[in-house]
Amino acid sequence: MGIWRRRMGRGRWSEAVDAVALAASMPKRFDALVVGHLMQVTSVFDLAAALHKVAPGLPMLLATASADGIGTDALMAAGISEIVHRPVISVEIAAALTRSLAIARHRSTRYGRNTVRSR
Repeated sequence: MGIWRRRMGRGRWSEAVDAVALAASMPKRFDALVVGHLMQVTSVFDLAAALHKVAPGLPMLLATASADGIGTDALMAAGISEIVHRPVISVEIAAALTRSLAIARHRSTRYGRNTVRSR
């Protein structure tokens, strides 16, 4: 599991509770969240939902080897906006982040939420 931050590089946490605590304490310092599907599906969705609760305006991507059996309702409930395949390919994750960040900026402008900083 990882949380990426634009100017500070990539951070990785081995404990989900640490990632949630950090996102809760500084949600505006992150541009997007990426959760990895190496654990049980329910665990990754619990983590995603907890992150979405503390930082609801941030786009969240799920990196997984297979999306078989994962429904759109579960993705939406957990706050996941995009799926990228593992192993992660830089072009694919860059495109997913570009789309997700553009949508988040549009929503923050349209609905008056200051959740995503413009660059």
